[in-house]
Amino acid sequence: MKFVYKILLFVILCFFSWNYFGLLFIIAFTLYINIIHSSFCKKWYVFLLQTFVLNFFFNLSTTFWLFQVSWWEGLMAILGNSVVMQIPVFLTYLIVFKKQKYFPYVFIVLWLIFEILHTHWSFSWPWLTLGNSMGNVYYLVQWYSVFGVYLGSLWILILGMLFSQIKCKNIKQREKIIVPVVILILPCVISLCMYSSKQTTLEQPVQITTYLPSRNNESNFVKTKRLYSKLTGQNVEQLIVCPEVFLSSANIYSSAQKKSNFYFDKYLNKNPKSIIVYGQELKSKYNLYNTIVVKKQKNTVFRVKQKFVPMREYTPTFIEKIFKVKSYYNKNKQDYTQIIKKQEGFTPLVCYESIFSSFTANLATNSNFIILCASEEFMNGSRYGKKQYLNIVRLRAIETQKQILKCSNQGTSCILNEKGEITKILNSEIENIKININPKNSIYQQILNRI
Repeated sequence: MKFVYKILLFVILCFFSWNYFGLLFIIAFTLYINIIHSSFCKKWYVFLLQTFVLNFFFNLSTTFWLFQVSWWEGLMAILGNSVVMQIPVFLTYLIVFKKQKYFPYVFIVLWLIFEILHTHWSFSWPWLTLGNSMGNVYYLVQWYSVFGVYLGSLWILILGMLFSQIKCKNIKQREKIIVPVVILILPCVISLCMYSSKQTTLEQPVQITTYLPSRNNESNFVKTKRLYSKLTGQNVEQLIVCPEVFLSSANIYSSAQKKSNFYFDKYLNKNPKSIIVYGQELKSKYNLYNTIVVKKQKNTVFRVKQKFVPMREYTPTFIEKIFKVKSYYNKNKQDYTQIIKKQEGFTPLVCYESIFSSFTANLATNSNFIILCASEEFMNGSRYGKKQYLNIVRLRAIETQKQILKCSNQGTSCILNEKGEITKILNSEIENIKININPKNSIYQQILNRI
């Protein structure tokens, strides 16, 4: 029964920390470590069962909203990630079973290695990277601009380990609380100082027009015609941005694609200095690509999405054979990101890619700002899923020290500054905005570039 009560308390703490106040997750993870450590005295199969139950409820209490997407995909994602999270836990058990005094050091190292490697697998769900839990208290983790979300994970791991070793009934043990309290408070104080001292004035703003279509169930031709009519006769900026998958799938060389481009070409011929950025699924004979298109009068370049949502967008071969499902999207070796950054000054990012800390930081190196084309339609209106996603994007703004324009279909479209603050929410179908540029790379980006 003691195990059940601990799990129940853990679930409550996880829910409130990931959705409302991130610092509570330190308490939750202290309990997580305590449950793992107390299971060491059990036989290996009992240990595996108890820790799997623990990881299952960790995933369930934080990403329960996945069931609103699809009960089958939600169940597979939660079960799959629970199994994957067993890797560092069971490896720790195998290494320190007979020498449990080494448990804190081995567990911390293995968990960090797991988090970093997890972002490099094709079938990855790094949503629950420990440091991401602090997205709703972004003002307390401004130091992510120096070491990124992984230092946040290390911070949580160390605090959880130190707090779990304190026995309140022992007076001498109570004195040990000073060290973790200092480790908890000092980074928060430093962050608040950084937060209050940062200047975010628009010194060199880039002017952009965003278009958030009110209708999504139209043909590509009708969508582009509607966009043309909305832009014509209005005070529109040179850079025009639309959300992810603004246009539905089409073969890039097909007559249907040429037809849908008619009004794009017509607008660009009248406004030769304009640039239209939009998302579209592009097909070849056998493949489908989730693409950001950067279209100008004389040329068009593409950036293909590289990170895919497990099961929904990418399925490993062995799972394809078992469940008879196929991967949805493909990667493309030819990438024009560097050309886009050099010529236009911004980094185009596609929705799920922003969950990956080091990937986003590396991609945004040597650019002025980030355009995140997103679609949150798959969340089926889940306010918790959308809230968590927005909080994670806040952390990417802090890590890169670049402003982010989040242009989202059925989600929160907004501008985030270098502090992770929302400076403007975009509610209108067409809106003219300003974004400040920062050509300098953050310390976190500089460190990643040297690794």
